[in-house]
Parts: sequence; structure tokens; C-alpha cells
Amino acid sequence: MKRVNAMQSALNRYFSLWALLLPITSVVIIPSIPGTTPGLLMGIASVGYLFLLFLLPKYRFTYERIESGDFFRDLLRFTLLFLTLVLAAQLSLSLTSDNGIPLHFDKINLVSSEGLNSILFRSSLITQSFYLLVAVTLAVFVKNFYSASWNRIILYGATLLALYGLYEFIYFLVFHSNGDFLSNRIFISGEDQALHSGSLFQTMNLFGTQFMRLKSLTGEPSMFSFTMLPLWIFAIHLRRTKTQLVLLLSLILTFSTTAFIGISLYFCLRILFFRLRDRYLLVTVTIFLVAAPFLSTYIQALFNTIIGNKTQTYSGMERQSLMDTHLAFFNELPFLNKLFGVGFGYVRSADLWSTFLCNIGIVGTALFTLLFLVPVLKLKNDYETIGIKCLLIVIYFTAMISVSEFAYLTIWLFVGIAYAKLKEQRQLLSLRRQYYKSYNRS
Repeated sequence: MKRVNAMQSALNRYFSLWALLLPITSVVIIPSIPGTTPGLLMGIASVGYLFLLFLLPKYRFTYERIESGDFFRDLLRFTLLFLTLVLAAQLSLSLTSDNGIPLHFDKINLVSSEGLNSILFRSSLITQSFYLLVAVTLAVFVKNFYSASWNRIILYGATLLALYGLYEFIYFLVFHSNGDFLSNRIFISGEDQALHSGSLFQTMNLFGTQFMRLKSLTGEPSMFSFTMLPLWIFAIHLRRTKTQLVLLLSLILTFSTTAFIGISLYFCLRILFFRLRDRYLLVTVTIFLVAAPFLSTYIQALFNTIIGNKTQTYSGMERQSLMDTHLAFFNELPFLNKLFGVGFGYVRSADLWSTFLCNIGIVGTALFTLLFLVPVLKLKNDYETIGIKCLLIVIYFTAMISVSEFAYLTIWLFVGIAYAKLKEQRQLLSLRRQYYKSYNRS
């Protein structure tokens, strides 16, 4: 038992630091290399850290060594499956090229800057695969070693992210300038290969006042919303009232369509799961109904600014145009490319739906969907696990319609927690069956 506790303590210490850093995406160790965010680097280091624990004499031939072996087996299984899909896509590309069928890469948004004639194994396949494998490493780590004590650290990380964003928001109100002194991530993009900041400073005029759109250390408001939505839902279902209110305030101050779609979807899911027995929803609706008559003018202006006129703004029209363009490209692909895509990481649209269909095809998109669907269908319905189900659904749908990122670590953190809960549920069921068998024999 002491060895088991020692192993878990070592894992807890590592994850405690990782959890504080994993939501941060606009701070890097090497500014010119976008992939050197603290969370990604700790993901890479986690493999070596576990391998070291795996080999230490202190843990050799013990229960925890067997358990840690599951991490490497799970990671290997995913890697083999992923490589199979990648090679299937490259083979289909090769066959398409050999048959003289044109692929109109000039019509879509390619991630890497190679020429349009470069079809097989573009450089973005390597870089984007690296991001995905690191993110999956987090999911596998959490799935195999998750402890309920980690919840507190996860919410500490979320709170720090929200508080930094609120500091930026207040700083702008007072000094009318950008108060972000930590973000240093740089991207090289465009035909001129110009340098661009990895943290976008955006403002909007509301009620005659200029406000900064809260982004914190995630790069932009929509990415902050995408990162914070599952953390906010997680806090609600852990009954951390003060924490969830801080996170909710930070979400609202992004003035992001992604945030308001996610919040609305979550409340719809609460109605579906709890119906009219939901005290949280009743309190929220009551507060809204009492406040609405006094704030109707402001609510209407806020709705029109964030959601109502979205299709008429440049951002909204650009997103719709990108989705339409990439779906049209997918529809013109040969059959094999429709199944397996044109190559993982090749294409980036404004949404994950059209991005995935182009990159990994119907097969890859179906497998990604299944990854979220399995825990949603199989987890039991207590209050905490309903929260896990809700946040998985919110992550999936907000990504599919408004965010093209697949490797944000908060996605894979909660995928890992969901499968850890599912694993625990199966173990309990197995123990009950063994107990009933032994009881019946006696």
C-alpha cells in the first residue's frame, strides 16, 4: 500500500503543475516555436517521466508497475490506429494523383506553405500530428491515473486563467491599452511569411463604451470560450459555486458567439437531463426574469452585437464562406479521399466539421465522434457524470460549428476524465459480479 501511495503521489505532483499550465496557449518557452507551450512540453515530458517511474526499482514487479503499463499500451494502440488512417489517406492521395484526377488545393486554406503540387506527406502532417499525439498523451495519462483530488487543481488552473483575463479587461477600462505582459507566442503566416502575434487584442463598442474582449492567455476570445466552457460546466457539477461564477463572468466578457452558443447548449442539456426538477436552472431563470424588464435595452443590444448581426459581420461571413468552400471541396473528392481525407493536418477551415471531413474523411470524423459518444451513452447518470456528459457534448458541438482546433489540451483532459470514470464504473461492476458469484456459491 505504501508503494501504491508513493506512485500516486509522484503522479499527483506532476499533474498538479501540468493542470495549472495546460489551458495556456499564448505563452511559449521559445517564442518563435509555437509548439513550446508549457502544457505541450509537459505532455512530451510525461512519457519520459512515466517511463522513469516504470523502471525504478522502487516500483518494479508491483501493482502500480502493471497499472502504468496500461498507459504505454493505450498510447501505442492510438498511435497504430492513427498511423493506419494517415497511411490510408496518403495511399488514396497517391492513387488519385496516379489516375490524373485533379485536387483543387488552390481553392482551400492549406496549413503549410509548400507549393500546390506538393501532395504527399506535406510538412503540416508532421507538425499537426505532433500536436495531436501530445494532446492524446494527456488523455491517456488522465484515463489511467486520474484521482478525484485532481479536480481542485484543475479548477485552480481555470480560475487563474479567468482572473488574468479579468485583470486584462479591467486594465483596458482604466488605461485604454493592452495589459497582457505574458503572451509571447509568434506565428509565421501569409504569402509574405510575416510574423504575427499569437495573442489577438480585440475590442468592441457596446452601450457607447469601448470594451476589450476577454481572451486571457489563450490567444483570442473564441479560443478562451472554447477552453473555459468545459471548465465552467465542470465547476458547476462539482458544486463549486464561487468558482463557476468567476468562470461564467469571464465567459460573458469574451462577447464571443462561441461562449453564448456553449452556455445556451448547456442549459438545454440541463433541461433534457433534469427537466423541471433542476433547482440550478430554476434559480437562473428566475434571476433572468426578474432582471430582464430592467435590463431589456442592454440585453437586446448585447444580443444584436454578439449573435443577432453575426452573419452580417466580416468575421461571420468569412467563417460561413470558409465552411462552404471546404465542404464543396470535400464533395468533389474521389470516393477513397472522401473516406480517408486528403491528409491529416493539411487543411484548416473555420470549423472542425469541414476541417475534419477534408483532412481525415468520413472514417476519421466518425471515429472522433465515437470517442465522445461512447462515454455520453455509457456513463451512469449521477450529478457529476452528467456534467462530464454535458461538457463533452458542448466541446463537440462548439468545435464542429465554430472552432477548428482539435489539439487544445482541455478537450483531451475531459476525454481522459470521461474514460477514467468509465474505467472505474466497469471495475465496480466487475467487483459486484464477483461478489454476487461468491455469495451465491456460499
